[in-house]
Amino acid sequence: MLFKVLGGRGRLLFYICLSFLVPFSLMRLGFYWFFRSGETPSSDLMHAFYLGLKFDTRVVLVFLLVPALAMLLPALNPFRRNKVIPLWTAWYSLCFFASLFFYALDFAYYSYLGLRVNATVLHFLENPIISAQMVWQTYPVILILLSLALTTTVFTWWTKRLMEAATTGKGLTSTPRTGALPGWQAWVKGFTVVLLMLAGLYGKVSAYPLRWSEAYFSTNTFVASLGMNPIHYFFDTLDNREEPFNKDKVRHHYQQVADYLGVEDRNEETLNFDRWLEPKGLLPQTTNVVLIVMESFAAHKTGVLGHPLDPTPNFDVVAKKGKLFDRFFVPSEGTARSIFGVLTGIPDVGASRTSSRNPLIVDQHTLINAFKAHQKFYFIGGSANWGNIRGVIAHNIPDMKIVEEGMFESPRTDVWGISDYDLFVEANRQLSELPSHQPFFAVVQTAGFHRPYTIPESRGHFKETQLNDGEIKKYGFVSNEEYNSLRFSDYSLGHFLELASKAPYYQNTLFVIIGDHGLPDLEAQHLSKGFQHHHITRFQVPLVFYHPGWKSEPEVIHKFATEPDVLVTIASLTGHKTLVRTFGRDLWDTRFDDRRFAFHYVYYRSPPHIALMDDDFYLVAEPGRREGLYDYKSDTPAVDQSAAHPERAQKMMDLTMGLYETAKYLLYHNPNPLKATGKPAKD
Repeated sequence: MLFKVLGGRGRLLFYICLSFLVPFSLMRLGFYWFFRSGETPSSDLMHAFYLGLKFDTRVVLVFLLVPALAMLLPALNPFRRNKVIPLWTAWYSLCFFASLFFYALDFAYYSYLGLRVNATVLHFLENPIISAQMVWQTYPVILILLSLALTTTVFTWWTKRLMEAATTGKGLTSTPRTGALPGWQAWVKGFTVVLLMLAGLYGKVSAYPLRWSEAYFSTNTFVASLGMNPIHYFFDTLDNREEPFNKDKVRHHYQQVADYLGVEDRNEETLNFDRWLEPKGLLPQTTNVVLIVMESFAAHKTGVLGHPLDPTPNFDVVAKKGKLFDRFFVPSEGTARSIFGVLTGIPDVGASRTSSRNPLIVDQHTLINAFKAHQKFYFIGGSANWGNIRGVIAHNIPDMKIVEEGMFESPRTDVWGISDYDLFVEANRQLSELPSHQPFFAVVQTAGFHRPYTIPESRGHFKETQLNDGEIKKYGFVSNEEYNSLRFSDYSLGHFLELASKAPYYQNTLFVIIGDHGLPDLEAQHLSKGFQHHHITRFQVPLVFYHPGWKSEPEVIHKFATEPDVLVTIASLTGHKTLVRTFGRDLWDTRFDDRRFAFHYVYYRSPPHIALMDDDFYLVAEPGRREGLYDYKSDTPAVDQSAAHPERAQKMMDLTMGLYETAKYLLYHNPNPLKATGKPAKD
């Protein structure tokens, strides 16, 4: 029935698509046969082949989209003009030959480096003669080219037969063609074909399309490679083909950064930053952990940190019960950068795009793996395809259950998925159903405090409040909608903590609450001149540690804390000895209290701006050039103090550059210490 609706051109494109997909699938089988090693779960293999077919289909549809659109024009339609059959036959053959060439290159690249071919292969063109000689002496080039030519010749013959059969109405249709369709019917069928192809290119029924990160559903690197299409992967990595780090610059700052991080086993040549965390163990190892990442939860918009309108009463209550860090900063604005940073401990200093979107650095070490006995969850109201964060999580954290859109009982609220209120309800339900002896580590990422500021019908007892424009603008909100959206996100958090207090897991749970990033101050009158002038509110968010059974008194801690410190501190509090490779330091380790700073990175400036903040000064710079040293607490925060404090300015500049260059390096050198099987390596 569908074939009849699509007409001749639709059937022709379908059969040509199959003509590509069959050899592509055979190539995937060949890849599996030649490079398989060890035992792999059959379910993982089946899923990899399934994803591979979807990526293959997308690539083929790109090839077919050009003729599909062109066939809407009578002059280029082979059903109207048989003379264009050689043109489209040549197009399909060229695409097929290019695909075979990519696959041949991919097989050679994988056998040489153990990686699917990616855009870094272009570096070989920098020395084309040497590269060509290496290829000629290593591989049977003549035999490979002859094989490609012969296979393409067979494909060309087959494609020409398909097109001739389609245009004559024989072979591909049940009845001979009786004549051309009326103009409007032909256009309708043509557009229907194009729309179906666009749906195939999108790749899935979801708010987000099929993305490369879905191939990294397993910690097994071979399984991830098996699910890829080499052409697709090459173009996925095209924007990231240049390595952004400079080892000489990292070595220049190595000793200073090693001092800052407390590295004992130093090696300037190999750039070793590894050290073992000696945990404080203030809580049992079986303590549950709930890490809540609140969307846009800027510190200056919370009541406990000084907002006069009291927009976050529920958060304020838990902050006053726990350990509140009132000088906690994230390195950069942007949710994807923040999630990547908290998971890896590396400030996301990727210039062109977030690091979670870079396939070349998807392999990352995360301290969540130190919680080996814990069941792991990642709750998000929308899709984990957002920001390609799925790859970072699924590929690096074995057995982490991603709970996302399509898995909830609650209805979708807006573009960000289900509401914060429903997300917390769903998270509590699933955590409450776990056996009492099973510890868990759950990440809950909210998204409600974000445009379009939707407040759903399912809202419990929450009631909106209307303030006049003067009050709204005076204290840094853009509208009543934004103000109430923050209040609703806070109410949802409070509702979750109320539900949790009645659940069996509550008394044995460490709740950690952070914001993913801050927000512009919008000239809020309760802020200092320095925070306004240097836009520091974009980086400051709350950090709270709360455990119902914690015997020590609640307190407000004034030391500087940064996002990379979060997982290290959680591991230390719960007694987990683990390898630390990146920037995180235990916030309860007093050894570092005389060297705590906040590093900031403004990615959308060109060149990017970097900054370092301590108790007295805010240093602002560009890579390699200091802009100024500012007393952000004074009444003159725009006056450069470098001349008055030259040694302080130079020391802070050196550390700022060291952290920046080291962060760029660590993005590519933070390997996940998991075996190919996905099991943790032995210590």
